[in-house]
Amino acid sequence: MKIIKNLPMIYLRNTEKLSFESEASLLYLCDAKYRNQFFKFNNKIYHFKITPRIAEELVGENISDFFDLQTVHSEISKIKFKRFSHKSICILLTEVFTNESHQYFSFGDFNQIKINDDIGLDNLNHLEYINHYKLSPKNLQELGNDLRKMIVCDFLTNQLDRHIGNFMFEKDKLGYVKLCPVFDYEKSLDSTKDVIFYNMFNLDLNSPKVLQFIRHDKYLQFLFIKAMSLNINDRLNQIENIYPIKFSSEERFNYTNCIAKKQNEIITKKLINK
Repeated sequence: MKIIKNLPMIYLRNTEKLSFESEASLLYLCDAKYRNQFFKFNNKIYHFKITPRIAEELVGENISDFFDLQTVHSEISKIKFKRFSHKSICILLTEVFTNESHQYFSFGDFNQIKINDDIGLDNLNHLEYINHYKLSPKNLQELGNDLRKMIVCDFLTNQLDRHIGNFMFEKDKLGYVKLCPVFDYEKSLDSTKDVIFYNMFNLDLNSPKVLQFIRHDKYLQFLFIKAMSLNINDRLNQIENIYPIKFSSEERFNYTNCIAKKQNEIITKKLINK
């Protein structure tokens, strides 16, 4: 990914005596010490993320939009240390979506959810156990459908890191529960990796139980049909029109290969029940 415009610069005061032998060592140190930093600007709170996989984050956000899945929307900036004005690296800025009057929790906080079930998809069938959150039938359906969107989006992008702490839920004052905007796409869009180490909703397509679930779930069927219509190059062009970046031919090839591989799986595994 190539930056084709000047980016806004953020300066950090750094009182430590640090030395950097290369851009890579600067990135490593920043990632370790400053990865989860927040700051306030124009009465808004932002989170900045330092990652070498900015492109994957932006593509993941865009594909989530394709599925009408609520997601964070990042901006690209640069960060520079006051003591080392000759060094700067690109970062992602994301406006914090939390509200002080709302409650936030993870999937594991749901009462009686079987988070260690042998197929993660079964967790969708246990949302009715969230009785102490007073979910209405309509709320329950919306929440389940949003989770289905995330599942198919993560499948299509080969998301390796949708662990239990990598997505959140929000409850407002009236007890209405919804999926928070989805975040963290950096470990996705890599077709060379097939093992999903930390994915809460692992789609094991060698499992007859998983295949049966997918083929008989109406909303998953709708989403997999939609997944087949995604044109990754159109999405990349759209991102280039929004952000001051240019994808390399290698990146375009890799992302196209990843999406095509997953779309081929949809066909060969007969995930769409015609």
